[in-house]
Amino acid sequence: MTVPHKFYKFSDKAAIGQAIYDSLVHGLAFTLKERSQYVILVSGGSFPSILANATPKAGLDWSKMHVLFADERIVPITHTESNAKAFNDAGIWDKILPGANVHTIDGSKSPEECAQDYWNRCVLKLYPNASHANPPAFDTVFLGMGEDGHTASLFPGHALLKSSQAIDSLNDSPKSPSKRITFTLPTLNKAEHTIFVATGAGKVDAIRAALEAKVPAGMIKNAHRSVQWFVDSDAANAVPNDLMFEFSLHK
Repeated sequence: MTVPHKFYKFSDKAAIGQAIYDSLVHGLAFTLKERSQYVILVSGGSFPSILANATPKAGLDWSKMHVLFADERIVPITHTESNAKAFNDAGIWDKILPGANVHTIDGSKSPEECAQDYWNRCVLKLYPNASHANPPAFDTVFLGMGEDGHTASLFPGHALLKSSQAIDSLNDSPKSPSKRITFTLPTLNKAEHTIFVATGAGKVDAIRAALEAKVPAGMIKNAHRSVQWFVDSDAANAVPNDLMFEFSLHK
């Protein structure tokens, strides 16, 4: 029986960053044995800075990897609140990836228009047969979690938790900026692999709530395998011993 959640404790953010990067390397190599592309979703928050210090690996065809954003703020790509800018500033994709493979939003549009444009221009380009009723199964989804338990731009008690659209928009985010787009639970729950990153003592209560499915992060499921959590020592204080595992890249 698959354990719904598996936690892996690392010594610090640098070690988590390297584990994320190693997971990318492993996922890319494994997936390209069966398919011609490897598509990931990434979140913002502290994720870019955590990944930034990882050591790149040569010898892989990184041109086959595509990056989309699990959620994004409706701002220009040069704005300090842009998730895409955070990754650009960290220099992450410069190390490994052609710029055209990082799929960003058009921040000049309204949230509703932006979500539809991102779906048409980016998602359907990679998954021509996808629909809102049958969203794509992204290869790996990397998510963060706020201290309130939100993930992507899915917030506690928000109407988008019941959205049937594969990607949706909001004008009333409880966290600034208020206008955003986000992939929804039906899409996030269809991923092949799901990895959360949670660091710091401020995430302890949110992790406990997630394990009881009381917050959006805890509503993320994976039909194929356990949802993985990469945590540091402080965040690990919330984790029962029977959910803590030794990190391994074996399938």
